[in-house]
Amino acid sequence: MDQVLYQKALDFASLAHHGHLRDSGEPFVNHPINVAKTVESWGLDACTIAAALLHDTVEDESIKESDLQSKFGTEITELVMGETKISNLPKNATKKDELVYSLRKMIKIMARDLRVVLIKLADVLDNMRTIQFLSSDRQLRFSREVLDIYAPLADQMGMGALRSELEDLAFQYGYPAEFYSLLEEVKDRYQVMITQVAEFESNLTKVLESRIPNFLIDIKKKGIYSLYRKLQRPEIN
Repeated sequence: MDQVLYQKALDFASLAHHGHLRDSGEPFVNHPINVAKTVESWGLDACTIAAALLHDTVEDESIKESDLQSKFGTEITELVMGETKISNLPKNATKKDELVYSLRKMIKIMARDLRVVLIKLADVLDNMRTIQFLSSDRQLRFSREVLDIYAPLADQMGMGALRSELEDLAFQYGYPAEFYSLLEEVKDRYQVMITQVAEFESNLTKVLESRIPNFLIDIKKKGIYSLYRKLQRPEIN
């Protein structure tokens, strides 16, 4: 049953985006497919995956809310429209009160259905993974929006790996001078530490496997943006 729904949503999205290309030159429909794959990997339900496939049809195309309602029902339509409302909020506000207003509106949407925000985060992630194809001014604007809004939102939702990937990509394109300067500073040390951590993991495994039947060693890598923020602290020399 789910596969029938996915195919129906994919066919609808493919028709809506027919002939449209991303900045990379690939068919635009690849973007909602990537977003749907991401929310599926997060273990979300069939309606959310279908809404991910459809999330840009109203915002970017001539599709009306009533079209979605008649073909996909209320639940999927509300997810799509909720994501569209988030996308249409002003993010690059020049005044603090404008940003606060946008964040309050986003929180209200989140309160209705958290799945809407998860679709948006998956949307942002795919856009950041292809940000190299945007113009430099769009790269700068979108990256700083991600650092101000979406990466902290992912962190608040307990999605640390997503937050780290968004931060590192946004840091690279939002603050390129600082990014490449720090990257040059740490790259040799980083390789040394990778070797040291691998050696430690190997030794620890030998100790544990004879004592604990089932164990998991979880190694967390600090992202370069997280390192950058830490180095900005006044107590760090």
